[in-house]
Amino acid sequence: MLNLRSGLVITAAALCLWTLYSLLSSLQEPGLLRSEKAVVLKGCDVLSDPAVRRRCVPLMCQKAVLDARLVPWNSPFAVHTMRPSAADAQYVLVIGSTGASGQSFACLVHGAEVPVKRVLDAAQLEAFIEAADVDPAEVSVT
Repeated sequence: MLNLRSGLVITAAALCLWTLYSLLSSLQEPGLLRSEKAVVLKGCDVLSDPAVRRRCVPLMCQKAVLDARLVPWNSPFAVHTMRPSAADAQYVLVIGSTGASGQSFACLVHGAEVPVKRVLDAAQLEAFIEAADVDPAEVSVT
């Protein structure tokens, strides 16, 4: 009877340790943790790796749009375009849509900052893209 109990305790402990390890490993993967009160970007501390940067830039844009409260916190996101702007390769243009309404959003990401973020209709989206190709520092779509 003692061996059965010991086996069960060891099995439960191993399962708990495996779960903890899996949780800690998943915290290092890039992603957004969202709630009604806060949005946290995880796994994007070091942007020097091109693979991490490729995954983190759209997440940084989404976080900026959520932090500015331009869309509801639980909106699903789909990123359609991510490319360096023509005027300055330091800026990355991110274009996507939210939810079933297909509301478009666009951002310019510079390093770890998102100086420009907008929710746009179709005409404004065209103007934003044209302005981003001219000079990212001067983008002002109203």
